[in-house]
Amino acid sequence: MAIPKTLLPLLSSSLNVGVALGGYATTVPFLNPDFSGLAIAAWFKDFFRPGFVIVTTLGATSLGSGLWAAWTSSRRGTIQGHAASSCWTLAGVVFTILHFAFGNTVLSIMDRITSEPELAQSQMTKWIWLHITRTLVADIPAWIFFLIGIPGLDRSRVTSDLSFEAELKMLMLTCYDSNITCYATMVAF
Repeated sequence: MAIPKTLLPLLSSSLNVGVALGGYATTVPFLNPDFSGLAIAAWFKDFFRPGFVIVTTLGATSLGSGLWAAWTSSRRGTIQGHAASSCWTLAGVVFTILHFAFGNTVLSIMDRITSEPELAQSQMTKWIWLHITRTLVADIPAWIFFLIGIPGLDRSRVTSDLSFEAELKMLMLTCYDSNITCYATMVAF
């Protein structure tokens, strides 16, 4: 049996979720007011570049390999299960792209933390909430869709009575609405 092409986006999105959880666990202690703004700013200066490289590499890997897997699976759509696999994998790609939609906000918060250390405590609260939102709205759904996109899985429990297209539209609208709400909340801070 050949290794499914959908395995690489599943693995890279799994690592991305792991990095997101690790990032949360690493940054939450900075909410303690005993940490000075200068300490937080110094940590971000050292943390951001390697973290950015890791997250961007994982995201690009999920995006590229997910598109490749969806395209090759759609070309084999006459084989039972491959067309569905392609749709689920493409949904994972969409949510991977959604991760990058948070980029400007992430960069602006990080810039404020490093350039104005006296604001670092309040900016850390925004950073953590944005991080949680992005993980729940983009990273975890991408991982779930890449998982469901593995050919040969029994998707009957996933699809219930709705068609794939209806379920995907409902999920994307729900996540989009959540993203707008969370983004509006972040901007209001």
